[in-house]
Amino acid sequence: MSVGDEKYRKMKPAQMVNALQEVQAAAENNYALVRPWAKMLVVLLALAGTLLAGYLTYHHYVLSSQPLICFVGGTDCEDVQSSDFGSWFGVPVAVFGLIGYVAITLAALVALRTHGRLLLGLTNAQLGLATFGFAASIYFTSIEAFVLHKWCAWCVGSAILMTLVFLFSMADRLMLRKVAYEYPEE
Repeated sequence: MSVGDEKYRKMKPAQMVNALQEVQAAAENNYALVRPWAKMLVVLLALAGTLLAGYLTYHHYVLSSQPLICFVGGTDCEDVQSSDFGSWFGVPVAVFGLIGYVAITLAALVALRTHGRLLLGLTNAQLGLATFGFAASIYFTSIEAFVLHKWCAWCVGSAILMTLVFLFSMADRLMLRKVAYEYPEE
């Protein structure tokens, strides 16, 4: 809608208000159509992480009598998982990973269906969880490299997934910044 358009000059004030509201709603909806790609990638990556951490958790509690399938290094996965660093307070690290991936997935999925302050809050929660998961991944990968000198393919895969979740969560939050400041009254 430009000021010089003839059809807008002939509108009554009430019609003009309705037209402006339609333009504002269209702008919000257009931004919503541009934004979701990063959040959708976060959902897909976090779902993959949920499956990975779910398998490790299932193996620990149900299949513990069978060897852990390790794609690289023979028994390195089993050695890493059963080391002193494989659990916190007696709970396998995979359980914490599973909880984190599920929480990130839920925050991102719900945020895809919201707007305004709730969208901003959920996106901030998603980024906070991803940041914590990324930091934990750095810590545990460092333990593998410098303390255990063994590599678990599952752990490295989870670290890669969490790094991507973190990066796309950052991109998602940076894109959301535009709408949060354009429509602060929501």
